[in-house]
Amino acid sequence: MKKLFASYSKWFRGLAYLAGPIITIEIVSFLMFLADLLQLGCAVFYVIFFATFLIESLSHGIHDLKAK
Repeated sequence: MKKLFASYSKWFRGLAYLAGPIITIEIVSFLMFLADLLQLGCAVFYVIFFATFLIESLSHGIHDLKAK
């Protein structure tokens, strides 16, 4: 995981590290009471994760274009 996102921020790398456990929690939540609450939490995590990914990717892309 470190090599894949080496140039990304620590914040994004932390979110990427947590993606596996969050997916597992979402899968297991189908069997639990109050599963809707857990799935809502997972959905919020996904929105934060993908928004951060887009912002970081755009930031690196703009930086690379300016470097050329």
